[in-house]
Amino acid sequence: MKMSTAKVLSISLAAGAAAVAVGSAAMNSSVKRTAKKLARKAVNSFSGIMDSVQGMM
Repeated sequence: MKMSTAKVLSISLAAGAAAVAVGSAAMNSSVKRTAKKLARKAVNSFSGIMDSVQGMM
């Protein structure tokens, strides 16, 4: 079965977010804040990329 690029990227983003959520349980509060900030930046960047790709289509 062939998956679209957007679907594959969405699945990998969800898997990454789940990994961060599991890993953050073992970290102290300052590291958690940093991880959340970086995750938020990554999601926003990914959203911008997807908007650009959709605009090109």
